Amino acid sequence: MKKKLSSLLLLAMALSAISCSQRKPASEKSTEATDSIQKTDVSQTVTEKDELRKYVLTLPSLQNESQYKVEIIPSVWMEVDDCNGYGLQGKFEKSVDLETGLTNLIFKSDGEVFQTAMGCPTDSMHYEYVTGPTTLMDYDSSKPINVEVPAGKNIEILHTVWKVSEMIPVAQSTEEILKDFPEYQKKLYGSTYEGYMIKLTNIAEDSKIELIPGITKAVDCNEHWITNQGSGSGGMVEVPYTFYFYESDGKISSTRMACPDGKLTKKFIHSMNPMTVPFKKSEPIVIFISKGLELRYRIWDKTETNKK
Repeated sequence: MKKKLSSLLLLAMALSAISCSQRKPASEKSTEATDSIQKTDVSQTVTEKDELRKYVLTLPSLQNESQYKVEIIPSVWMEVDDCNGYGLQGKFEKSVDLETGLTNLIFKSDGEVFQTAMGCPTDSMHYEYVTGPTTLMDYDSSKPINVEVPAGKNIEILHTVWKVSEMIPVAQSTEEILKDFPEYQKKLYGSTYEGYMIKLTNIAEDSKIELIPGITKAVDCNEHWITNQGSGSGGMVEVPYTFYFYESDGKISSTRMACPDGKLTKKFIHSMNPMTVPFKKSEPIVIFISKGLELRYRIWDKTETNKK
């Protein structure tokens, strides 16, 4: 089972990286192309020093800023075709400035772009942003977001502001889901997991859905989270949609602060790394999670709140 999990997880990572390529056909770089991804008027300044290009993003004040996230998107503007998937290679590292308390993001990359190798018509070539692995930051207008990328690699930083809904509980629907599965798989999934199906229609096509497995339990003043033992996605010929899975033994870890009053409060305890998946109006969102857990989700909507 663990080998299967690893294989599915690697497949999910590959598909996620390929899907990062933002399709915006164009013959030349334009403000319109940038705006289609950024969706915001966040102020941005760029400087170069010591082989690094530094971006400073200044966020305008919003009401209820805790409901917003900023997605930082490394990208290169390049010529691509319509057939293949592309992705900028690299990864984000975070460091904290001990004097200011600010988080600095560094995108480590040699500027290389990977692509699939399908044959495509030559007339499908066009320019667009090809993106790399993204990272999310809390929306906090009191602090700038500092991002550094290698200079001379034509790497730019784009961003999207997301508004995140409150957590919404989901009813278990294992039997309904497994009716589509072949007999030899029903026992495997039915004995190990609980299945959940989310059907959404009234949200934007470019929304994301955050899947949050967890446990409701009375806990003290510390921060608590459950351990994630594996997650990914899968599919079968007999099943007309992609499904996701999440494994955890339900064990809870926590910080170790002293809680003088000893008061316990019932809270939903979840993983520090929930799953965020794309939304498709044509498909339900289906996830299998370890028995003993419950599921909630949040909707992420691109927002133009801070456009002038």
